[in-house]
Amino acid sequence: RLGAGLEVTCFAWDPSSPESSHIAVGTCDHTIQVLSLSSSSQLQSVFAGRLDNTVPRALCFSDNSLYVFGLYDGKPVCWLLLHYSVNDRIKLSIKDGAIIGSAAVYLKKGVFVINNATDGFTLYHLNGVDPIRTFVTDPPHIPVPKQVAFGEGSKVMIGGGNNRSIFVFDRHMGVPLAMLQHTHGALVQTIRVSG
Repeated sequence: RLGAGLEVTCFAWDPSSPESSHIAVGTCDHTIQVLSLSSSSQLQSVFAGRLDNTVPRALCFSDNSLYVFGLYDGKPVCWLLLHYSVNDRIKLSIKDGAIIGSAAVYLKKGVFVINNATDGFTLYHLNGVDPIRTFVTDPPHIPVPKQVAFGEGSKVMIGGGNNRSIFVFDRHMGVPLAMLQHTHGALVQTIRVSG
């Protein structure tokens, strides 16, 4: 059981160590928990804590840190860097940014992309607050989060859209490569990219 047993809003997995993997889980009651899964399938808590005023929406591991993208103080306008340790000490770095519907991180390039909930998706450096570029899609008819992901080794950015559309953009140039159609007139909120 995690936190108060409420809805899981996000999770991340870090298989970087041959001895154990780390799993991070965020819940709608502001809880973040990091667990270690050993090679013998033993699960152990590494860190558990409650983030004041922040509901996590997306998580990503980086060394002994965890990037948390979420709703801060009721507004979807922040991302955090959470440094955790086995002693349950955390240090938060809060960066106010654009509105976040969903987020995807590509650590090798040090970038992340968010659904900006206004005109498409926005790309940022992990260590900055200024956008690199915006990938413009159709304006939202219904203000709901649409998932975003990197593909082809971060060469492309894929995101859901309105009117049954899935957008594929060149990450470097910002130009649309394809607009795929799915369903009949519905929103595309969830996507999955393989490979």
